[in-house]
Amino acid sequence: MLGVAKVKISRGGRFWVAIVLWCAVAAMLIFRGLHFAWHQIPEMNTKLIALGIALVIGVAKGYFVISRSAERNAGYIARRPEQDWFFLCFHPVMYLLIPLMIGMGLALKAYAQPVIVLAVYVAIGVALLTAARGMWQHKRELAG
Repeated sequence: MLGVAKVKISRGGRFWVAIVLWCAVAAMLIFRGLHFAWHQIPEMNTKLIALGIALVIGVAKGYFVISRSAERNAGYIARRPEQDWFFLCFHPVMYLLIPLMIGMGLALKAYAQPVIVLAVYVAIGVALLTAARGMWQHKRELAG
């Protein structure tokens, strides 16, 4: 694994890695939120209301909050040299936040009601997908 981390790739490659990872984590959160909670919530109306709220909050959070983080990350990639280390597709501070976010997600699953888990996981996944478009646009602007 350490050999992969030491590979230098182009700026465009780091953009691709970042975009793919954001989208993969978003898809995983949406899937896990739906899979974990869908069978535990008996009423279909509750499920649909939770999904609707999650979609609205996720899109809003993606546009207004997480998109700034995506733009900062895109700026970080753009400021780095053309050929740089593979793991620098994200700012090093992000690697400190990842265990915190995972821990919060595990605590949520352990202690919250399934409808809350469904709504939060789906909302965060949708927000990540929405914000990834900002990184994609930044990549396109740099390309030409």
